[in-house]
Amino acid sequence: MRTPTEYSKNIKNYIITDRMLVDCLYSVNKRAKNWRDKEGELRYKRKHDRYWEDKYDSETKAKEQKEMYYQQKDILLTVIEPECIHREIVDFKRERIYDYETKVKKVRLNSNITRISDLNHTYILNDTPYIIKNTDKNTRLINLNTQKTDIKLSGDVRIKFIRRDLIVTQHHVKKMFFMRKENYYIEVFRYPDMHHSIFKTRAKYKDCIAFFDDLLIFTN
Repeated sequence: MRTPTEYSKNIKNYIITDRMLVDCLYSVNKRAKNWRDKEGELRYKRKHDRYWEDKYDSETKAKEQKEMYYQQKDILLTVIEPECIHREIVDFKRERIYDYETKVKKVRLNSNITRISDLNHTYILNDTPYIIKNTDKNTRLINLNTQKTDIKLSGDVRIKFIRRDLIVTQHHVKKMFFMRKENYYIEVFRYPDMHHSIFKTRAKYKDCIAFFDDLLIFTN
């Protein structure tokens, strides 16, 4: 696929349009599928053709290419707001959580789920499953292993993103008589230290992307 001139100009100006994103998603998905099919062909040969000898380890290379393109696809998908999130409730209190990094599925009993929308706020933090409960009074991070609240924040602070041991929050300071307008503050904490932020800026949170070892925060 040849990169259009318009796309090259946009990239130089740090611009990514929806059309560029869609085209890239289509491209990496097709490449991943091609390498998946190639891996399947080589696996079939290895199992059914006794004269076949994979001298150059082509099956392993095909698998690596497939996984690389699927990883690129996952990264691109992180900037898109999902229309639906596939979660599963079993007998109304059992929750299944799948960690796509470690490929580990965990099943936890959860008495804190009252609505199906609550499942949109489940995260893996330091290999431990958590659920976020937001109310007007406070924001709580509940450990699904122990059913106990590990973090409790004020109601004007919301947890926006969790990645490994990093927690991104947004603090909403409402407009008061001595303030011209309301303010928003984004802070990043390294769990379990929630008293000293490692990053802080005055801005309204829009989105966040984990790109390998980097955390990219988008603001309005």
